[in-house]
Amino acid sequence: MNDWLKRFLAMLPYIGLAAAVFLGCWSFLRADSYRAQTDLISNQISEIQWLSSQAREKIAHVTGYLQLPKLTEDQQRQLVQNVRLLDFNLNTLLSLNYVESFLNTADIGRLQRALETVDKEILPLVEAGNQCDEALARVLAMEEDLFRVSSAAVDHSRTFSETARIETEAAKNRLIFAFALGSLIITAILIHQRIMFARRKDRHLRSFSSLFAHMTRTRISALCLFLQDLNSNEKPDPEMVEAARQAAIELDNINDGLMKISYSGRNAGREPLCDILETIKLERSCHIELRISPAACVLPVPASQIGLIVDELVRNAEKAVCDTQNPKITINAWLKKRYFRRPRLVLNVIDNGPGMNPDVLKKATDPFFSTKAGRHVGLGLTSCSEMLKAIAGKLEIMSTSGVGTSVQIEYPLKA
Repeated sequence: MNDWLKRFLAMLPYIGLAAAVFLGCWSFLRADSYRAQTDLISNQISEIQWLSSQAREKIAHVTGYLQLPKLTEDQQRQLVQNVRLLDFNLNTLLSLNYVESFLNTADIGRLQRALETVDKEILPLVEAGNQCDEALARVLAMEEDLFRVSSAAVDHSRTFSETARIETEAAKNRLIFAFALGSLIITAILIHQRIMFARRKDRHLRSFSSLFAHMTRTRISALCLFLQDLNSNEKPDPEMVEAARQAAIELDNINDGLMKISYSGRNAGREPLCDILETIKLERSCHIELRISPAACVLPVPASQIGLIVDELVRNAEKAVCDTQNPKITINAWLKKRYFRRPRLVLNVIDNGPGMNPDVLKKATDPFFSTKAGRHVGLGLTSCSEMLKAIAGKLEIMSTSGVGTSVQIEYPLKA
């Protein structure tokens, strides 16, 4: 499979998650916008219905006055006032800029005819005061048109309310679907990350175990050669004895390291970093200077893992400064905080030894590579690097020939 396809497949769950989040946000904003639009339209429909009902109410008042046998002066004044209010209501209704959105052409035509009837026929007849029967006939003919307009507005309101309810339910369903899809994708990502982490951890542990197996095999081979060269009639060569002794010490240290690693996952004990580094300082014969930031000093870390790695780095530093005047080893520790990512503990072991040239520096983490002709005891930089990879950390070596060496490790902390 091509690299770009692998990267695409790895990014696919995150793309799906982003799409689900976008869909959820879009549905939410869409639903909120639709609710606001629905409120606006409902208010507009309510205003049309209210003006229509007011017009019909005025028509009822006008009809009642016109049906009286004889009008008093006060009744005549009330009649004229109601006709003018009817004219005002019809004018207001037709002047609404959104009336055409809710009433069809026929209904708008009925309103225009009713307004014209009131302005040109009913109002002059009522103001004249002596033609009530003719005015009543005009009012009754106009009442049918206003009844149809009012009915159309009510029907449109019902249709719009039902449509709004359905659209709101659809928006809710889209939102629920988006959240469900997002939850599914998040779950898939978590499962995928868990599987990938387990695979990486297994790969590093296999590499780590293979490295220790090779290291053990070379020491056993050295002991076997020593045993084959033993002769009961001759005294063993002192160099062979020393090599065998070193091999036995190395095997013991390798076994001790394996035991610590084996139980480090089970050992839930965490100790402050300063206690671990102080213990290492007391156990070493060389002068060690500790520079620990206040935040890192009280930080609880896995004692077995951190102690094993730092102890090995200090051992390497001691071997580097063994032939140096005024040997000095410094351990720096601080926290590296990063936005939106887990903080890291940074440990830096610096020595003032002879340092390494670029060619040696490139091979510093290679298995079985040593500048001490096989006299190295312990885990080695290779094993430290492999152990850090297994816990998602990293190791970086910086060295200048004639100046010294700095080995920096970064350990991820729990958020």
